[in-house]
Amino acid sequence: LALVLLCGAVAAASCAVVVFDVGAAYTKAAALPPAAPVGLASRHVVYSDMGDRKTPSLVGCAQGGAGQRVAGDAAAHLLHLGRAAAVASAAPGLLGQRAEAGPADSRGFAACEGARVCAAEVVPQEEVVASLLAHVLRQVPDQGGAQHSCCVISPTYLTPERAQLLRQSAELVPACDNVTLVSESAAAGYAFVSAQPVENETHVCIVDIGASATRVHVLAVFPDKPAKVVNVGWDSSVSGSAVDRCLGSAVTRLLSLQPSFDSELPPAAREQFAREVTRVKEVLSILNEAEFKLEEPPVCVTVNRTLLEEACDSVLAPIADLVRNTVGATHIDIVEIIGGSSRVPKLQDILRSTLSLNLSNHLNAEEGLVIGAAHALLVPGAVPADPFSAEGGAGGSQALSPEQRNASRARLAAWGNLLGAARERSEARYALETLVFRLSDLLENADPQLFKGLPDTSDLHALIDSYRSWLEQHDGTDAEDAQLAVGEYRSRHYRLTAVGQPWLARHAEAATRASLLDDYRRVAARAEKHSVGREAAEWLASGAAAAATADELRARITTLQRVLDAAEAASRSKQKQPKGGRGTTHGSGGSSVVLTALTLVGCVVALVAGCCLVATLVKRATRGRLLVFGDSNRCNPRRAGDRKHKWR
Repeated sequence: LALVLLCGAVAAASCAVVVFDVGAAYTKAAALPPAAPVGLASRHVVYSDMGDRKTPSLVGCAQGGAGQRVAGDAAAHLLHLGRAAAVASAAPGLLGQRAEAGPADSRGFAACEGARVCAAEVVPQEEVVASLLAHVLRQVPDQGGAQHSCCVISPTYLTPERAQLLRQSAELVPACDNVTLVSESAAAGYAFVSAQPVENETHVCIVDIGASATRVHVLAVFPDKPAKVVNVGWDSSVSGSAVDRCLGSAVTRLLSLQPSFDSELPPAAREQFAREVTRVKEVLSILNEAEFKLEEPPVCVTVNRTLLEEACDSVLAPIADLVRNTVGATHIDIVEIIGGSSRVPKLQDILRSTLSLNLSNHLNAEEGLVIGAAHALLVPGAVPADPFSAEGGAGGSQALSPEQRNASRARLAAWGNLLGAARERSEARYALETLVFRLSDLLENADPQLFKGLPDTSDLHALIDSYRSWLEQHDGTDAEDAQLAVGEYRSRHYRLTAVGQPWLARHAEAATRASLLDDYRRVAARAEKHSVGREAAEWLASGAAAAATADELRARITTLQRVLDAAEAASRSKQKQPKGGRGTTHGSGGSSVVLTALTLVGCVVALVAGCCLVATLVKRATRGRLLVFGDSNRCNPRRAGDRKHKWR
């Protein structure tokens, strides 16, 4: 419903509306085409390259060559393979920090502004965030290079100055226009309103357990006016990444008992270790046991939920104090829990015992804030700065200079052009590869009689082999191969198509004839009960169908289908016609009237007989002593024996 209203509010604009929820680990987004009818909100969630409903908040650079910049799943994949020259986190909490280096996060890479995401120079964190947003925008279907009206959710722990840096990051994206900030509190409140309307004033506590911090929003929700933020609290020590680190340490202690495991893992193995820890945490949120497996080194260990709760007990304990301090004396009616780690059973138990309430599940744990931000855009007064935003923060809050902003825009535009050219080159290469393997398979597996009368295939075989070897030599991994123009692939595709056209046309004609012959056999099987079906079967048995052309088969199918339809229609009309002819038809109409009259008479007779039967049964059951209420003589003992009044 929120997205429906949002689409109606911006229908006059010529751009789509995209809402971003940039997290420390993943980014969620929803895109709305302005002219298209909007259904459910889930239909407009932007999918990642891998088909997920969230995109990793990573931006990196590939090793070697020109150092192509990558973002999202591609950066995570390079990190997993150990082929990334540098990978940076696009977490909003790093905005405003101008340090040249930073601490490593739980996955072992530099999650800081100083990471190099291009081969030439260090870029600011604003450009890192803008690169991620530009990558997500490219995943919006059917938009092309259109401008988008963007809305970015501002985390609660950001100072107002650093929140403006998040807005400036979105403004660096060439396709972003009219950028709006919505606080997490407003997004959470309107997400609840859109999911669960209330009839009276209701106080809601929404606990958001993210990868970098836990935020607690206490809201007053009203049926006839916007929600009000009562209080907000946050704690960076209680987070999903902290839970992952504790579980990873516990698993490391278990694996150290195996002689084949070495705690000093290479970068690629560390990334695989972190991914497996996250998977095991998700499995233990549902089951009591899970297997932890690593491919390199090959180890396997069973982890149970008790180990997870014991390892994370010290990390999860402060969440109770955080909730108590934030709620204060406010009477809470409903408790909602969202975020990537909201499914951990230990966290849910702590919240139940702290607030003495059962947890509600009206909000989508992953996409609730995105939907709430879209709804908040439509309510006047919902977008102003959050009065409970963080004050101060780690590092300075230095905005980019105009020269730095222009340089970042130029780099992002060049990156977008490079990706567009790479996409065209990839499509041209795929078309050439498909044609090469199609012709090769056609010449090797087709019936030799099919190409009878065509020129010798030696020249075509030589051309196919040369193009196949050329494709193997230029696989696009080296910088020189990556710079190959689209025309190189298209020119070879054109030449191979011209040389192989006779064989392709002959094969297409044979495929068409085979399909038409199958259709003729199906129609003939339907018509086997009629004379035309017998004629068709005789024509097929004579072998003349094998030499028939495609046009002849089409004509025969049309004729046979027309005759078959006429024969079936005549057969149906004959079955409906009565055996007695027209005279019998009129007679049957008169007999129907007589039969109806007799039926009515029988019903009346049966009704009268039933009434008589009921009266007899009542008389026998009362033994003739049934009296009519109100009879003045019913209590006269002298008239009691009078048979005249006995039946009353």
